[in-house]
Amino acid sequence: MSEPVKVKGIGLLNAISFASTLIQANEYTKLKALEEQGQNDEFNKMFLSYLKNAIFKIKSTAEDAVSESKSNPEYSSAVLKLLLAKLDNSAVKIENFEDISDKEYASNAIKFMKENEAEISSKLTTDGKEKVQGVINSYNSWSDLKYYIDNINEFNSYKEAIKKSSSAVGCVGPIIIFLLGIVSVFLALFAMFKDNTNILPGCLALFLIFGSIIWWAIANGNKKKAKNSVKEFESFFDEVKLKNIDNTYQSSFSGIQDKLKLLQENIISLIGKMPNI
Repeated sequence: MSEPVKVKGIGLLNAISFASTLIQANEYTKLKALEEQGQNDEFNKMFLSYLKNAIFKIKSTAEDAVSESKSNPEYSSAVLKLLLAKLDNSAVKIENFEDISDKEYASNAIKFMKENEAEISSKLTTDGKEKVQGVINSYNSWSDLKYYIDNINEFNSYKEAIKKSSSAVGCVGPIIIFLLGIVSVFLALFAMFKDNTNILPGCLALFLIFGSIIWWAIANGNKKKAKNSVKEFESFFDEVKLKNIDNTYQSSFSGIQDKLKLLQENIISLIGKMPNI
């Protein structure tokens, strides 16, 4: 197994965890494959490339928002606040970039957003500031529900893996068969004592014992596989958020879709359109 890959002192799972708000699931899959293959240099390049692309997209979105500051200042303010929060939640730091030009670009992008957000927000009326806060609250809820819907298949597989990893049913069957095998051994010995030409009970006993051992090995292997699936899911996905949403809506997919639609309508009613973040 390869040593944990480092990106400015950050291992794979930590890197993916703190950047999960920026890095997409398909990008994570590619990174994980490189890590498992021990291709450290390629991992470093790809990871930093994904981060740079993410920062570039955020800066571009911020510039589009600022361009609308005169016609729709509430929209501009809300988008800039959401983008800055997205960066804060990712925990990405300027120090994560090795190249000086990348550091400068990231630093300037953050500075651009902070300065423009402060300027635009300072000119908003009280009503405008309340609208922005309402948008942020609704968008954060919308984003959480969208996250759930986007990852519903993986989350369902995760729940099944939890059941399999904690279930004792898979091991009960082999134990019962093994005990029956032991009983059959004694019955076989008794039968052979009376008639040493009768080998059928002995064959049955061996079949039950070896069958139970094989069954147990398969069940134990499946259980370990399920535990690994759970661990892998929790290394990237926010299982706490997904579980809370699942419990709140009692696993009602249609209920979540309806709420998602209402939140989107509320955002549009406040600032005219949905932020493209």
